[in-house]
Amino acid sequence: MIIDLFPTSVYVDNLSLTDIEREYLLSVPMNRNADDEAWVSDLLNTSTQYHSIAAAIKKHVDKYAYDVMNLSREYNFHCHGAWLNKNDKGDKTSKHHHSNSLISGVYYIDVDPHTQGGIEFHDDNDGPFGKFFTVLKYNENNHRNSHRVSLGCQTGMIMLFPSVLKHSVSVNQSDKPRLSLAFDYMLTGMYDAKVNRFEYVPAEESGTDR
Repeated sequence: MIIDLFPTSVYVDNLSLTDIEREYLLSVPMNRNADDEAWVSDLLNTSTQYHSIAAAIKKHVDKYAYDVMNLSREYNFHCHGAWLNKNDKGDKTSKHHHSNSLISGVYYIDVDPHTQGGIEFHDDNDGPFGKFFTVLKYNENNHRNSHRVSLGCQTGMIMLFPSVLKHSVSVNQSDKPRLSLAFDYMLTGMYDAKVNRFEYVPAEESGTDR
């Protein structure tokens, strides 16, 4: 008998936006990010034009949280950050994770899965035998022995994953820009941390700055 412990579940589905919603996303200005690896916009979730898109994404977040991960429905989720990414030819996104967030995700606005790079997820343990043995040879790579997994991306795809999961985007080899929308969701409501209980309140409800 083989028992696989502690799997990480990544949610993948399709999301259809209206022409107006797509036009809005394509019209948002962007600047080079701090690492000068790609283009990024300011936060969109403060804009009323983003509300309908957020509502469509939230349905998938709820499905992932409640149906896939079986989180209690006493929790709700609030988007505290959403932004656009654009990768020109030669751009990439280095390995990172999303802080102060429970569920993160990406919606692919316009991407060529063959030339523009997929999303790569990285195991925090650097594989089943640790970081000193990442170069071990296997007869076949699978979910038990891999410490890095690349998933292909397609236009119209939405992908959700735990925010703590490290990920990166490989280099865009195409002359055409790679466009995506990224977002983070955090709990609202009471959260029992064994010793203390915390109440997470969205920033606009608590009156605090983002």
